[in-house]
Amino acid sequence: MEKMIQVLLVVTVGRAFGKYAFVDEEKTWTDAQQYCRQYYTELASVSGPEDDLKLRQATNMFSWIGLYREPNNETGWKWSGGGYATYLNFKSGQPTNEPEEFFGCTSWHGWYDYYDVPATFYCLSLFVVREPKTWEEALEYCREQYTDLTSLLSETEMLLAHREIQEQAQTALVWTGLRFLGDRWLWVNGDPVDYQAWPPGGGHQCPARNLRCGAVGKAGPWEAHDCQEKLSFICY
Repeated sequence: MEKMIQVLLVVTVGRAFGKYAFVDEEKTWTDAQQYCRQYYTELASVSGPEDDLKLRQATNMFSWIGLYREPNNETGWKWSGGGYATYLNFKSGQPTNEPEEFFGCTSWHGWYDYYDVPATFYCLSLFVVREPKTWEEALEYCREQYTDLTSLLSETEMLLAHREIQEQAQTALVWTGLRFLGDRWLWVNGDPVDYQAWPPGGGHQCPARNLRCGAVGKAGPWEAHDCQEKLSFICY
């Protein structure tokens, strides 16, 4: 609840779209990271070309994302939420790897590495709703109050989900937007299921009829769970 109130207070500078918010206020990368952690979840991570396109279509301004480089590793690009970046979209000639250019920003033309100077930025937003609901009830609530049940598209998003669940969830497991329909698992918002976090041997085969909704706990992998059980859930 406290975080929801804080978000309402900054709505004049933050424009939300899906799991992201564009903040039209210039801050250094370091200060932008602190701002996103206070009012949203984290500086934005980008899991693939679909996420990248959403950001590039939101504005043509040079804006910070949560990308940074380890000082002594020219190829060691990581996300501020945790984990190495497995998807990169630097503009031709970038990154330059100049001294002190440790931080990643995005624009319509691609990504750049740059110094820690003031710029607009993108945050990523995940909201844990503590009140337990069935999977269908959780889906309806997220679509009415937020955007959708969340999809977890990378190691970074899993780490952030674990962090939020540990701090906010009322139940040991929480619902995600993962659903078994037809003959496969999918994200209900249409995101691709390229990244997967099932335990070894779990989730890939046809699950029992009552275990066709995806949940995640405070740590560990995805779980196939009974859709009628009431759990806390995570929206974006």
